[in-house]
Amino acid sequence: MSLSNKEIYDYLLKKRLKVEEWGTKGARGGNKKTLECVLGQHIFYLKVDVDRDHNFSFVFDPATPENIVTLLDKVKGCEIEKENIEGQIQWSYDHSTAFQTFDKKQNKGKNFINYGYRARFESVEALEDFLQFFLRDYSKKSLDINVPEFQFSKSESDSVEAIENNSNFNETERKAYIKIRIGQSSFRDYLKKHWGGCAVTGCTLIETLIASHIKPWHQCENEPQHRLNKFNGLLLTPNLDKLFDLGLISFENNGKIIVSEKILSDDYVFLGINAEMRLRNQLQGEHYPFLQYHRKAHGFEERCFPR
Repeated sequence: MSLSNKEIYDYLLKKRLKVEEWGTKGARGGNKKTLECVLGQHIFYLKVDVDRDHNFSFVFDPATPENIVTLLDKVKGCEIEKENIEGQIQWSYDHSTAFQTFDKKQNKGKNFINYGYRARFESVEALEDFLQFFLRDYSKKSLDINVPEFQFSKSESDSVEAIENNSNFNETERKAYIKIRIGQSSFRDYLKKHWGGCAVTGCTLIETLIASHIKPWHQCENEPQHRLNKFNGLLLTPNLDKLFDLGLISFENNGKIIVSEKILSDDYVFLGINAEMRLRNQLQGEHYPFLQYHRKAHGFEERCFPR
C-alpha cells in the first residue's frame, strides 16, 4: 500500500522543505491542491484531493536523465509508475499546468501541457531514500545497485571534484558519473535556456538531450569559472554528444560541422550526421575560445574531409 498524500505532506513539512500550495477545481469538481516542494535545486509536485485522501501523484522533473529514472525505480519501496503503450512498457507521465517549472509536451488534446514522472512510495523510509538520491546520495545503503560508496557534497563544483578524486572509479566510470551529475545540474538548465533544444538539430525532446562540455571539466582546473560557463557547453542528441566527446566531430567558429577523416562518408547516415550540419543561431562569440580549444585538442587545426 502506498503512502497517502497526508503522510507525504507531513514528512515534507517535518523536514522543513519549502512547500507552496494553491487550490484548483478539477473537471469533476472537488477541492484539489497542487503542492510545489523545493529540495535544494530540485522541485517536486504533489497533487492532493483535500476532500478525499486519494493517492494522487508525486511528480518529479521529466528532464531527469533516463538512467537516473531507472536507478530511482530500484530504490526499495519506490515505484516509478509505468504504462503499456502498444506493447511497450514506458514511464508514466502526469500532466498539469500547475507543474510550472517543468517542460511541456502534447497531451491527448492539441495543447502542450507541463508534465512529469510519477512516483509512489511504500513507506516514509522509501520516500526519504528517494529524496536522498536527489541530494547526491548514491550509497549502496540507499540503492540496491552496484555503485561505489560516497556522498556528494552540496556544492556543484565540489561534487564533481569528489568524483574525479574518488579512487573507486576507473576512468570510464568517472566520466559516466560526471555526466550524470552534470545532467542534473544548473549547467544543464543554462544550456536548455540558451539553446532551447539540440544545438545542432533543434530537437526539442529535452529529456533525450545531453549537456556536453566543449572544454572538459577536468581541463578547467586552472580556470574553474569555465566549468559552469554556459558558453562552454552544447546541448546535443546522444549520437552527436558521443561523437563530439570522442573528438570525431567538432565545429568551426561559423558553426559548420567538421567531421574527422576517421569516419567514412558511407557511415554518415548510420551515425546521423551530414556535412551540412551546423550549430544553430544561438552560437555567439563567447563560444569561440572553447570551440577553438576543442578543435586543437582533437587535431582539427584544418578542415577534415571525408574519405
